Amino acid sequence: MKFLNHYKAEVENSLEQFWQNYEAQNWDVPEREMIEAMKYAVQNGGKRVRPILSICVYDELKVEPQCGRDTALMIFNSIEFVHAFSLIHDDLPALDNDVIRRGNPSTWKQFGECMAILAGDALPTLALDNLINHSPENKLKALLHVLNQAIGMNGVLGGQVRDIYFDTHPVSYDALVKTHQGKTGALIKCSALWGGILAGISDADLETLSDYAENLGLLFQIKDDLLDLDGEESIVGKKLGKDVDQKGYVYLLGESETREKLKKLKAITVAQAEQLGSEKLAELVAFVCDRKS
Repeated sequence: MKFLNHYKAEVENSLEQFWQNYEAQNWDVPEREMIEAMKYAVQNGGKRVRPILSICVYDELKVEPQCGRDTALMIFNSIEFVHAFSLIHDDLPALDNDVIRRGNPSTWKQFGECMAILAGDALPTLALDNLINHSPENKLKALLHVLNQAIGMNGVLGGQVRDIYFDTHPVSYDALVKTHQGKTGALIKCSALWGGILAGISDADLETLSDYAENLGLLFQIKDDLLDLDGEESIVGKKLGKDVDQKGYVYLLGESETREKLKKLKAITVAQAEQLGSEKLAELVAFVCDRKS
């Protein structure tokens, strides 16, 4: 899957270009301290699956590209900003109380809770600024709508609220799926749809792509739960074993049935990628399911 390394390098280069331009502005010392925390959260490692998915969709499915490729890459940076915001807040003592993220101190542990909260608050606004500054005018409304759905009560925030609720209440399989469709899947779905919108694909293909991305997000979370069971902390880069005896797919279904569900859903999602005519999107499914971190 050499293309994944190539795409990841392109994403990293685009992010670095963004930060060079952003930090060059005439900020005062207090703002610079918050920007340092924001950049730390975004640049603190990571697989870059979401923007890789975006640019992969753009490259593989483009019919009538709505902007140039470099501009698309710059727009897709916004997805990583939103993702980083969700991780900052997820790690806070009031939520998961995680001190390690991607093998390094979590943002609140590195900069303190107050600065982490503010940096997390600032990143979605940074995402919006970046999107507005680079989006083609005729697609801005569509991109904003998809992003708003991914962040709000139907997405990350709603999923996080449900996750907290099920810390103290019994959870069913359907309720767990709905939680992860918001907390994890919504931003993955947004990533795919952004790529499709900027690639100018048909409404029918956008619908298939939406189904593909929804399944990819669920696969991502199921694999995370399996890594929580038998992954290596030094490779995964965070504390493991938190959900095995409390909630999650392994807790509800058992290890064997969870692995079987991963296998069956993987086959369905690969078939959807093939329906879209993209071998690379099929390979991305394999990467999500076979990863070690």
